[in-house]
Amino acid sequence: MNLCINNKCHKPQNSDNNTFCSNCGSELLIAGKYRVLNQISQDGYSRTYEAQEIADSQSKPHKILQVFSITDSGEIELLQKIVTALQIIDHPGITQITTDSYFTYLPRNSTSPLHCLIIDKISGITLDEYMYKQDYHPVDEYLVLKWLKESVNILQLLHQQSILHLRINPQNILLKDDGNLALVDIIAVNRTKSSDGIAYSPYIPPEQFNNSPIPQSDLFALGMTFAYLLTGKEATKDPDAYQSDETKLKWQSFVPNMNKVSQLPILLDSMMAHAPIQRPQNCQVVLDSLDSFAKSQISSPHAETIISQPPKSQNSKLVKLLFLINWILATITGVTLGGVIGLIAGWCVSFLLGAAIRNVSTGIILGGVVFGLTTGLVTGIMQSWVFWQCGYKIKYWILLTTLGFAIEGALGIAIGNYNYGEKIMIVPGIVVGISQFLLLKNHINYSFLWIFINILGGGLAILVHWQMRDILIGKYQFFSYILGLMAFGLVTGISFIKLQIDKPLLEVS
Repeated sequence: MNLCINNKCHKPQNSDNNTFCSNCGSELLIAGKYRVLNQISQDGYSRTYEAQEIADSQSKPHKILQVFSITDSGEIELLQKIVTALQIIDHPGITQITTDSYFTYLPRNSTSPLHCLIIDKISGITLDEYMYKQDYHPVDEYLVLKWLKESVNILQLLHQQSILHLRINPQNILLKDDGNLALVDIIAVNRTKSSDGIAYSPYIPPEQFNNSPIPQSDLFALGMTFAYLLTGKEATKDPDAYQSDETKLKWQSFVPNMNKVSQLPILLDSMMAHAPIQRPQNCQVVLDSLDSFAKSQISSPHAETIISQPPKSQNSKLVKLLFLINWILATITGVTLGGVIGLIAGWCVSFLLGAAIRNVSTGIILGGVVFGLTTGLVTGIMQSWVFWQCGYKIKYWILLTTLGFAIEGALGIAIGNYNYGEKIMIVPGIVVGISQFLLLKNHINYSFLWIFINILGGGLAILVHWQMRDILIGKYQFFSYILGLMAFGLVTGISFIKLQIDKPLLEVS
């Protein structure tokens, strides 16, 4: 069999003697020396083939040919950067790429070339094939630890070159003939372009579905893969095994003979956390945890694993504390800075428009809108920055926060709250809470509580402001507003951490 790689050819099968495709006329000899034997896989943006060099074909090992159907200049540049970066990596778990591995191929009657990558085929079986051959019997914990460390070491080399795999699963981890592992299907061009082009897979984390992959996305997929090895329960066939059960995932109950003191399930659970903030921050954190396992392990591979301390990856409390501090600072900075700028801009607008249209009330209301727009924009940007720092990228957060504050600005003037400055926090607690709820309702558990949380935060802020205003005198009274905003940030920040992420969050616009 001799295949045509033209992505528009409807009959790619050709006889071995053909030089050109009998259907579309495209050349069958790729790069002047490779014939395509069969197709291995396909997704929305690329196809993978098995090929062979025609010179001395009997002794030449088979090759893997990846063909990318991309036309966007940014995607092409990304592919070329990944290929260049992979040339630097020299590891037996990653197929070596040379300068002539990448080339383009122009099908017949086409103006857009296909981008091709030819690499050596690694001899071995996938972990999925391995599990099938042993009738899905759970893999021994000692072997899982060995393989997990190998995989993370390989993944760390990719991440150090700013390469995300984004397709880790049991089909893309290979058990080589020498007993070691290799990662395959590394080129991830266009896997971040649109969630519409990503088929559902339990190995893909929430943020990747929504166009915001990060290094922890690969750790999620790796955790799912190795939980499968421990249980024999494949996530696509037994999804119920990976549902949450109170404080842990149910999959642990399917692990036979798991050492009661083993920290491996805790580590894998953290890697599979829905929220990136709850996962290990990088590969080194996972490797440090695995090293602590090894140091605590009794010499016999079948003896119980004794852990003197929890793995370092369980620093989620520190991560959550940093999120809370940054959230409070972002709220204070956003509202204060935005409020000062907005107050000046709003006053100018209310004065100029009021004079122009000869309607003071309308001018003042428009000034309130400008005040709200400015405050909401700065606050939304600051809060989005905190999300971004923690791995969240929430689409339209800035827009809806700005909109909420703008409506609050208009309502605040219309109902006279700005005549009584102490009431200012109550309105945004309602309006901003509702506007952000419209965004979060499909993505966090009990999202309706976010409205009440904002109202509660606003009420507490006013209470703190009232109390501290009577204590602080003179120029120090300004700090009563800061303390009020701190209370508002504390309530909303803690509440956001407590609301467990249930569905993927969206990308910031």
